[in-house]
Amino acid sequence: MKRPFIILILLMVFSYGNAQSTTELTKEQCRASIDSIWANCGYNKALKEVAKVCSENPNNDVSLTNMYLVRKHMKKCKIRWALDKLTPENKLKAYALSLDKHVKTDQLKKGNQYYDFSWTTSDAEKHNLSDIAEEKDVLLIFYGLSCMGRDGIKYIADIYERLDHNKVEVVSLCFADDQEQLKGYKSKYKIPWELGSDFQGNHSDAKIKYGVQGTPTMVFINSEGKLLVIDEGFSKKALKNFERYCLR
Repeated sequence: MKRPFIILILLMVFSYGNAQSTTELTKEQCRASIDSIWANCGYNKALKEVAKVCSENPNNDVSLTNMYLVRKHMKKCKIRWALDKLTPENKLKAYALSLDKHVKTDQLKKGNQYYDFSWTTSDAEKHNLSDIAEEKDVLLIFYGLSCMGRDGIKYIADIYERLDHNKVEVVSLCFADDQEQLKGYKSKYKIPWELGSDFQGNHSDAKIKYGVQGTPTMVFINSEGKLLVIDEGFSKKALKNFERYCLR
């Protein structure tokens, strides 16, 4: 009788351990954990810890959203592992679909050819990147006008005023829900260059393809369509590079 009894005990222990390992934190628990991480950890460590919490507990909106926001600091195989744990319902949610697209997409790097996409301007005109990039150099600024602050916007505005607009153009893409909000941003920030949006927010195909996570992310594309500079976060070194390329 000993052997069957021992086997039964082992099966119970295994089943209990397996059940414990598949129990996920709730949305509220994940939110509290993520808030605590950001409050108590340095930036780089926080990114890793948030990614860990989200990937281990992916079946809630808080985890899916935050996993998308730190996706560049996660290996794609880890994201795929988390996505495979989702319920059928959660696999259809917007952030799950965008994470899946991120995993399947080869993000652009320095030296790559540009990816074409379209946006609507604050004047309600529809533009394609190819309309400009086939003839001119382009400085693309993805989001982050508020992060740039008054001094940052002035810095770019000063460069813009000195450009040869037959050779170089500047375009800012921003988060906007509709045309009126886009016009409001143009008025609020008073930027002289083109402001547009694809109205897709975080789920923008361009954002995923260009690997935009931190904002602003700035990309310089030459007239041959190649990405010469990609910078996340408005660093001084990158700004000098942008200025050099724009004004050459």
